[in-house]
Amino acid sequence: MDIELPPEVQSALMTMIEEWTAQENDSRPERSWGVDRRDEVALEAIAALPVILRNVITNEGIIDKVWNKVEAIDRAQNNEVRAFALYSALARICPARRNDLIDRLRRALVSDREREAVLAVRGLFDWLNDGARAPDQWASDLDELVREVGFAVAARRVAILRPALELARLIFSDGPDRLRSAIAKDVEHGLAALFEEASYERSDQAFDVPEMRAACMRLAIAMAAASYGTSEGVMMWLDSAEHDPLPEVRNAGLR
Repeated sequence: MDIELPPEVQSALMTMIEEWTAQENDSRPERSWGVDRRDEVALEAIAALPVILRNVITNEGIIDKVWNKVEAIDRAQNNEVRAFALYSALARICPARRNDLIDRLRRALVSDREREAVLAVRGLFDWLNDGARAPDQWASDLDELVREVGFAVAARRVAILRPALELARLIFSDGPDRLRSAIAKDVEHGLAALFEEASYERSDQAFDVPEMRAACMRLAIAMAAASYGTSEGVMMWLDSAEHDPLPEVRNAGLR
């Protein structure tokens, strides 16, 4: 929602942005025990900034500071924080840097670093939402990135699989037809393979089985509702829903 901010509020927000860009980045090496509160605060700031930039009058100086901050974040050793959520706003404000941002996001989507891939999928989702404001300008590049997500589901790439399934569900629930048709075959292939690979009988999975099965179930339901329910992969998940032993999987469609 676009809002009209008084000049004094805009000025205060610009001051906050400048203070944020001047803060030293966290350079802790990648950790294996998850995201701590400092990382959460950093990600919240990055997620809020596109909304602010949309509603304040910027200048070249502040945009350069934001750009340099994004560069520093994405080069930092701390792999828990990336600035992908800012990419769509920067692409809109700095169209000359748009191709560079798209290339960076594409590399992150195919990364073997799970946290980086997860944040990249979220960044792509934000860009798709923002792209609705200028579909003709961004459609082709975004379609290509969405296809990368489809490939990830087809190949069951563990680093990106859960958020990729969720993004695919959102596309089939609310996305345009061109994106649905672009990923349908890859997603159908991935669902068919996951029906066996996410079986309770197997013990070699590199993922949380109930969580993965619930994600597959939600995606299958969304695909069926969008008239993509006749493929083998989708039908297997739908047919198994009422017989699954876990309520969180049986009732996945209610979430």
